[in-house]
Amino acid sequence: GGAPPSSCCPTSTSSPGTPEAAMNFIKNAMSNLLDDQATFTDLTQVAVVDAEACLSVLCHRHARGSVYTHCGPMLVAVNPYHEIPELYTPDVLERHVRLAPSEEPPAPHVYCTAAKAYRRAMSSGTDQAIVISGESGSGKTETARH
Repeated sequence: GGAPPSSCCPTSTSSPGTPEAAMNFIKNAMSNLLDDQATFTDLTQVAVVDAEACLSVLCHRHARGSVYTHCGPMLVAVNPYHEIPELYTPDVLERHVRLAPSEEPPAPHVYCTAAKAYRRAMSSGTDQAIVISGESGSGKTETARH
């Protein structure tokens, strides 16, 4: 689901022949050579870390129906603005809850974030907090509901 990458991915608006255009060309070339953005699950994997590269990864993931992406220890959610029934099934929940602490999660998901917080609370005996932040209509309530 979602828009194809070409319609949502950032594009350069610099004029040809300018130093900014040259820098954008180099950044894009490096990023394209080193990055396979369609498979990234964490924004820290991009070769050139800037807003454009991060938006490109999020865009590619959104176009494939992946609404959750890690950014180091944080979870970024992009509202799909439509129902994705297979996103919050009991099966998906079970896979994340039963995951051993040393195992890699199948994919970034709010269930994984909740399971990690629960495990840390149980193992350390300390309170844990999950902050859900975003603009109005961005899907905070929907994410917290699950």
